[in-house]
Amino acid sequence: MSKATESSIDNRSFGGREDALIPGRLPVEEVFVKDWGKWYRVQGLTGAGRDQYEADITVGRGSNQQINVKNARAKLIVLCVVDANGSLLFSRSDVPKLGEQPASAIQTLFEACRRASGLAQEDFDELTEGFGDAQNGAATSS
Repeated sequence: MSKATESSIDNRSFGGREDALIPGRLPVEEVFVKDWGKWYRVQGLTGAGRDQYEADITVGRGSNQQINVKNARAKLIVLCVVDANGSLLFSRSDVPKLGEQPASAIQTLFEACRRASGLAQEDFDELTEGFGDAQNGAATSS
């Protein structure tokens, strides 16, 4: 190893347990929803929040597992959209009503939630990988 490489490795600052457990460092994005003429604040998911979202859109277990795509965007929105104090703006009971809103408004918020949470399109493709055509809001396993 060259001295330059050794030096750059020696100057790395590795984090410790305390660094990793500091709360409240979630990304926040403000987005204008044209359909509603209002601004909304979107906060990225925590690790537990992402697990909750994946559980919310997955039904069954093992080889009987299915992805329920019904209101999948609204389900992410209720986990990410926050008020000025960082408290969730919507509750799970709002999912059906959000699902009835214009698709363009929901898509605007969904994309902001996805970006703030570091979720790439590939993450959604991975969730639905191996699932066939949707039936009754759920994609069936192949």
